[in-house]
Amino acid sequence: MANQITYITNNYAEIELAELAKLSVDSWNVKGNQYTVDNFTNWLKNLEYTIEPQIIQAKRDTQLVGWLMLFAHSKTELELNPFALGGHPIIGLNKDKENIAKHLLKDAIEYFNQSE
Repeated sequence: MANQITYITNNYAEIELAELAKLSVDSWNVKGNQYTVDNFTNWLKNLEYTIEPQIIQAKRDTQLVGWLMLFAHSKTELELNPFALGGHPIIGLNKDKENIAKHLLKDAIEYFNQSE
């Protein structure tokens, strides 16, 4: 079905970081910030962790429209996005952004509850 949004959970190592960076930077720069895709991609590539983060993506057809990161500090402490990302889902300028955010958070909670 065209225009349908799918939600996908992937290991951090399997993600195209530049795609995440572009959506984020585009969203931030609309608000007057001056970030670049390259700088943010490099920041993501150099992120330090002991437990591999999980990325949950929202895609409309093949276009990324939202994402969030499950960043585990330990087996008992989990954060939605590192603090530098604002601790919230990154969602583009879609009219249905509230609905996308709800689904991203729901999928994050489901993943956390099903994982070790």
